[in-house]
Amino acid sequence: MPKTAKTIRTPADVAAHFDANFDANSVMAENSARLSRRIYKDTACGAWADFMRHDVADPWIFRVGSIVEGIDAEIMPETVALPCSPEDLDCAVRCVEDAAQSLWNETHGCEDCGEERETGYRSINPDCAACDGEGTIL
Repeated sequence: MPKTAKTIRTPADVAAHFDANFDANSVMAENSARLSRRIYKDTACGAWADFMRHDVADPWIFRVGSIVEGIDAEIMPETVALPCSPEDLDCAVRCVEDAAQSLWNETHGCEDCGEERETGYRSINPDCAACDGEGTIL
């Protein structure tokens, strides 16, 4: 992900950090959708992102979250209030990616990965020859 040296103060700064298009003449929902598409494409888990605030006087909040395909699980969104550092944004995205990958690994093992757990899912065995340690799409 691109790095910016300055403090992130506005949604436009967030978009620039992630190399997403931001149009000052568009409504915020359209800018959020463009940012979300960029982050979706740049993350292994297909994360989503948006901006929110409760009142015009409140600071903008960047949110990023994900779902885990096949098990109807949602990764709890990470939030970062603006202003923030570029590292704060990157950390939020990384936390969501790590949580999604962990849940994927716990639930997407193939039949040869090992025994089914009490949850009804198999964990991925990284040494499984049948799926090459990648698991399976449910």
